[in-house]
Amino acid sequence: MRWSDWEQECRPYSNFLCLLYLQVQRAAAFAGRGDVTSCRASLKQALEMAEADKLVLPLAQNIALLRPYLEQELQGEFSAAAAAALHLGQQLEAGRGQIMSARFAEAGLQELTEQELQIAQLAAARHTNREIAQRLSLSEGTIKQYLNKIFAKLQIDAAAKNKRHQLERFFPNS
Repeated sequence: MRWSDWEQECRPYSNFLCLLYLQVQRAAAFAGRGDVTSCRASLKQALEMAEADKLVLPLAQNIALLRPYLEQELQGEFSAAAAAALHLGQQLEAGRGQIMSARFAEAGLQELTEQELQIAQLAAARHTNREIAQRLSLSEGTIKQYLNKIFAKLQIDAAAKNKRHQLERFFPNS
């Protein structure tokens, strides 16, 4: 569906928040594609809408993709909205980091190395050892060794076929 179609879809409802989220998502999509010109145009429209009502949460929620563009807008016409979105986005990221750290500590995941964590997430998502090995450019034997270390660190002691099932509880969104 094209942006104009979405815009027309929302217009009859006069839902400002819907239009703002659509504009922000559009800017984020352009940013993800690397289309700088379209991203900046959509972002300016979103900033104009956000500044009028001091509603920057939709921008802050997309800080990962929009940060460099928001930083450029600090000198622009809608600098107040850009600054507020950046500030709130940093707070959201910090909060997410604290939640993830607490979740990992609670689950015992802080004991895993970055490589082990990546392998554990892939295994929890039901990837085979071969698929994980190919994705990470490692041998299947190395993946098996890593998984045995992971199971030991997380105190997963069960029949071989149930270990991955137990691993899923550490990564419910995998």
